[in-house]
Amino acid sequence: MHATIRRWTGASKLIAEMERRAQEVEDVISSTPGFVAYHAVKSGDTLISITVCQDKNGTDETTRRSAQWVREKLPVEASAGFSPEVIEGEEFFNFQTPQRLGNTTTRTFSTVDTKPTNDATI
Repeated sequence: MHATIRRWTGASKLIAEMERRAQEVEDVISSTPGFVAYHAVKSGDTLISITVCQDKNGTDETTRRSAQWVREKLPVEASAGFSPEVIEGEEFFNFQTPQRLGNTTTRTFSTVDTKPTNDATI
């Protein structure tokens, strides 16, 4: 799995458009091949989005689609020079609440060594 985190500051207009067009945003992002999950978090006028796809090709495509959507939906003066800080990488650990009540939590670990020169062992 590959994840991309985008952080926009001064994003109140973007947040408002995403809230107003939530289904459209979902359709654009979730139709990406390899899509797994998307989360958007707002804090004041800061927006943070987290996208998880099966591979980097998927997250690259969501980044491209997101940028295109912003250009098309926000007024030019609101989106001029408007680009997020982007952080991306391979997911190596996750957990979530089980779908049904119980004592277990789902956990996933990836033990693939993506740096062949790394001598560390798990």
